[in-house]
Amino acid sequence: MQCSYQSFQDGGVQLQQLMHDYENLLIKEGLLRDVTGASYRRMLSQLSEENNIKGKALYSFMEQWSGLEKQEEFDMQNCVQQILSDSTQYKSHTFLKFQATMEKEVTLFGDFQPEVLSTKMLGILSAKDLELDFYKFRVFFLLDMAFAKNKLPQDLPPSTAPRETENPLEVYLDAENRVKVDGKEIEQTHVLSYLLEEYKAHPNKTLLIVKTDPKTMYADYIALQNKLIKVINSVREKAAQKDYGKKYSELTEAQKELLREKYPEPVLRE
Repeated sequence: MQCSYQSFQDGGVQLQQLMHDYENLLIKEGLLRDVTGASYRRMLSQLSEENNIKGKALYSFMEQWSGLEKQEEFDMQNCVQQILSDSTQYKSHTFLKFQATMEKEVTLFGDFQPEVLSTKMLGILSAKDLELDFYKFRVFFLLDMAFAKNKLPQDLPPSTAPRETENPLEVYLDAENRVKVDGKEIEQTHVLSYLLEEYKAHPNKTLLIVKTDPKTMYADYIALQNKLIKVINSVREKAAQKDYGKKYSELTEAQKELLREKYPEPVLRE
């Protein structure tokens, strides 16, 4: 997992904190008893019984993870090789079987069945395996995808946007996964490029307000949110080059904070 941490600008400090916080939330909500692998197996067993924890509404781990600042270049294949070479923690046949199962089960998200993947995880991973951050990380993704089979939860994390703006860009997602930007319907495949053009054309619009239909599916919201995060990251990168003549990753923390205040993350509104 160490090589995965190194893919982030801060060496994985925020990711480790995010995982720690999410794990504690799972314990608080009664989904986990403690941080042990045995407790994770009990939770997977619950989930394998026809997704019987689907009523638990937690914030999205994937959404929080996607907002972390990653290195521009990251060799995933090299990371996998490092994991396979660590025979003190990872059994290569277990790791490869797990990876193959994950790829097969989540390729077509619309057909994804959390209870099926949970059952397969239980057949591959021991309690000792589930002590490792790498596998815990994948379980968090499984939970997100399980919750995503339901409607958008009511207690999404509050926005950390520092201020209001009188002239935001408003993005609306309806129950049929159609997107409108300031009332204009945009094809899903064009959302990212359209918003980048809007930022360029209307530099005074620096805040994205996201609104959803009450019947919007959680999976659709997460997919849209990930696109919006990419937009914000791209806008910050261009602003860093324009204002400071540097990459965003090369800025001081004070400079980054100024750009985060000017271009905050998307805000979900009723």
